[in-house]
Amino acid sequence: MTLHFGVGTRQRLAAILAADAAGYSRLMAAAEQATLVALDEARDVFRTQIESHGGRVIDMAGDSILAVFETANGAVTAALLIQKALSTLAADVPPDRRMCFRIGVHMGDVIEKADGTVYGDGVNIAARLEGLALPGGVTVSDAVQGAVRNRVAASFEDLGEQQVKNIADPVRAYRVIAAAQGGATEGRGLPTSIMIKVGRSRSLAVAALVLALLLGAAAWLLRDRVLGGSAASLTGAPAFSIAVLPLSSPSGSPADTQLAERLTRELTHDLGHWRLASVASVDLAAAYRSKVDDPRAIGRELNVRHLVEGEVGRSGDNMTLTLRTIDSATGRQEWSDRMEFEPGLLEAEPMAMVMRTSAHLRRGINGAELSRAVREPDPRSAMNITLRGDAARTSGSEDLKGVFAARRLYDEALRLDPDFVRALVGRMSTLHWELYEDLKADRAQYLAEMDALSRRAVALDDQYSDAWAIRAETLLWLGRSDEAFAAAAYVQSVDPANLVFLWVIAWLTYASGRPGEAIALTQRAVAIDPPGNVNAAMNLCRANLMLGRYGDAMPACEKAATLDNDTWHNQLLLLAACVQNGEMQKAAVAKRQLLKRQPDFSIAKDKAAPLSDHPEYLKMLELHYYPALRRAGIPEH
Repeated sequence: MTLHFGVGTRQRLAAILAADAAGYSRLMAAAEQATLVALDEARDVFRTQIESHGGRVIDMAGDSILAVFETANGAVTAALLIQKALSTLAADVPPDRRMCFRIGVHMGDVIEKADGTVYGDGVNIAARLEGLALPGGVTVSDAVQGAVRNRVAASFEDLGEQQVKNIADPVRAYRVIAAAQGGATEGRGLPTSIMIKVGRSRSLAVAALVLALLLGAAAWLLRDRVLGGSAASLTGAPAFSIAVLPLSSPSGSPADTQLAERLTRELTHDLGHWRLASVASVDLAAAYRSKVDDPRAIGRELNVRHLVEGEVGRSGDNMTLTLRTIDSATGRQEWSDRMEFEPGLLEAEPMAMVMRTSAHLRRGINGAELSRAVREPDPRSAMNITLRGDAARTSGSEDLKGVFAARRLYDEALRLDPDFVRALVGRMSTLHWELYEDLKADRAQYLAEMDALSRRAVALDDQYSDAWAIRAETLLWLGRSDEAFAAAAYVQSVDPANLVFLWVIAWLTYASGRPGEAIALTQRAVAIDPPGNVNAAMNLCRANLMLGRYGDAMPACEKAATLDNDTWHNQLLLLAACVQNGEMQKAAVAKRQLLKRQPDFSIAKDKAAPLSDHPEYLKMLELHYYPALRRAGIPEH
């Protein structure tokens, strides 16, 4: 039905397509002319496919595209063909220079003016769905999914109800998976069976698995570079393969049941952004709602190593979540955690529950993988060797011994697979740590290598958030702060719920002479994930110190030095805070600990290896930091 509001204005039902280029500002900053050429080519692709499928382009302002279609089928088909054409177009372009678009499609009421422009909630919802899409991906509303299901060559991953900006009611969203790509994890490592949307029947899941193994066994051996060529054991599920089984709600209340279902979907969706992980789709995992008593069978049928199960409950007014991971090969529990969420936090930060849960769950799974790699070394697997490097690097051994042992293992993994991104990131982390800890390190040489390695890592895989995080830190050390912040923003764009983004941005803002912002970001991260860590203590220590808030800096500096007593930087910060607070006895202890680790330490050596060359940061050091060191008797040279 069409409603007329006045001369030339009408309300009608339409399918709306909204698209936007991911990382457009970063691309423009890196190569403006090449980006404009790529944008023009992309617009031609959009225009051709939109018009070929009964659509009409409404607007192509900047890097955004808006179009309307008479049918949802036309809009989704056009969207999938657009992404396929753009992927082909960019095949020879380095990954960090590719222009990727996010596309959202919704079917709803629009108000159409005489000049052809459209507006209304239907347009707004399409734009919000676009924001939920992955770069190179398509996300649609439930109205579209219901209209095109079984009519397009694609499957759909249920992302659950999404509360989107300026829309009163939640919008149920689905990620569209083109048939050629497989399924919910967008071709990132699971067998085809894991990616096909099937019913809740266990027999269908088994049949799909058998079919996939018959048709795709050879392809399954060609593992994604992120997971390492030989990461999957021939006798077991691949590393970081995960299925989130339906969370339960023992209370049985409708609110708790709804939250458990939503959290199951959200966690599955979020883990899909974790570049190391291969994640079973929500619908396939749901088939095992009543079969968690047989983890070995589930692991075999889904070909996953880690099963996630848990319960949503209440403790007074607070919401509680208990999670466990089960090793599907042995049926034994690997890890468990219980988290409590205050209503105020959930209201202020709706994604807080997912972000905290995901952070804890990722740490638990990563820890289980590290333990397994050390327990079962495999010289043929780049992933196994790299995980052993991670274990060595985080072992806490003094005098950089763990760092050097880790580097040898990362180099061994890279000899096995020179393009294994996680090993590249691991090697960069050891260079970063050595540069941070060793005042005698060749700064120019190390930064040049980190620059080259980080550029290579993001070129090999521009969806790996850890590579972008270390790229951001490297760029800041190189004095390229604008590029550093752009790289940090990309961390969030490829892994939205990952708290690493907040820690990286907090570090960058502090080192750019904005300690107040660093404190706010750190407090936000701690509010989402209350236990915090040494990063939180260190951020609050040095930021308060540089603001002249010496009383606030003191407890944070003491906590950082206690949590990580092997890092001489923490003793140095504690020394400055003690002096500024007039606590000279504590200052003397911190000085002894500092000189024990750095016997030849001097202010000149510290100045020669700053965390940042930003003028505002250097000004803060001269005002609050170096005067305290001089008063403590630290030599100038």
